[in-house]
Amino acid sequence: MFNKFSLCVVIATLVSGSTAGSALAKSTKLKSSIQVSFKRGKESAEETDTPRLIKLAKVTKVQATKIGLAKYRGVVKAVNLENEDGNLIWSVEIDKHEMEIDAGNGKILSCT
Repeated sequence: MFNKFSLCVVIATLVSGSTAGSALAKSTKLKSSIQVSFKRGKESAEETDTPRLIKLAKVTKVQATKIGLAKYRGVVKAVNLENEDGNLIWSVEIDKHEMEIDAGNGKILSCT
């Protein structure tokens, strides 16, 4: 019987056609329900936990944490709201697992 992590790896392998489960996050472009333009004057496409992003998110930090813990039990190491290439996502790290959760609808977009 598969545990949740094994199931995630199997799904990632099937979707990406790769033998490495983590290839899904790296080879697939994320598409969240909330698209975010880049902040003016920013050379970097990275933006994390800013008031602007928090205002746009429909899923709260607490909700994102609960979604992550429903998928994997363990110690929450980090929960960050990010503009990932124009996609508003929560990056949730629980023990050795990392998830990207849609900040608009709470769906898990990727997991490793």
